[in-house]
Amino acid sequence: MSSSITNDLTRWSDEQLCENDDDDDKLYERKSAECRCCIKVQKEAEHQRVEEEMRWKAEEEAKQKAEVEAQRRAEARAEEVVQAQQSSRGCGASGGLAPCYGCLGAGVACKMKTAGGSKVRSCDHCHQLKHRCKQLGDTQLMWRRKQDEIMSPQAGKKKVQMQSLVADKEEDGDGDVAEATEEREALKGQSKEEAEVDESV
Repeated sequence: MSSSITNDLTRWSDEQLCENDDDDDKLYERKSAECRCCIKVQKEAEHQRVEEEMRWKAEEEAKQKAEVEAQRRAEARAEEVVQAQQSSRGCGASGGLAPCYGCLGAGVACKMKTAGGSKVRSCDHCHQLKHRCKQLGDTQLMWRRKQDEIMSPQAGKKKVQMQSLVADKEEDGDGDVAEATEEREALKGQSKEEAEVDESV
């Protein structure tokens, strides 16, 4: 026999063990011990393989769950964007929530909580992030128009007041000075009331 076979008793047959049996079944005991050791190593290897398979399956399930969750979130975001775009298209007549000019110009979903007819033209989100578009829409034009009306001598209320002052100067003091002052005071009172109404709007 070769030396490798003589050292490995698991490869010996029972007949070889009987032939070489010299000391009270010591060879049988050695063979059974080596067999138990080999079986133990095989079981450990099988156990490790099963654990690796289970770990791999758990990782695959976790990846799949994460992908499903990410896809669900993406679909929810897309749905929110579609709803925001639909609400911004039909918000004027229906009285829905109108997007502010900053968000509308940037193409972002607006979080403004005002009605469509409101005069607010930029939301808190735009103010906080300083996320305003370069062109503010008609708000700047409306502001300039109001400034021009206030400063213009031909503007509605100012025009009436200017005409009454000119008429007072043309009256050469015929005793109607008291009436002229009463008219001026009445006009001043009316303009104050109208200014308060304009500020509240």
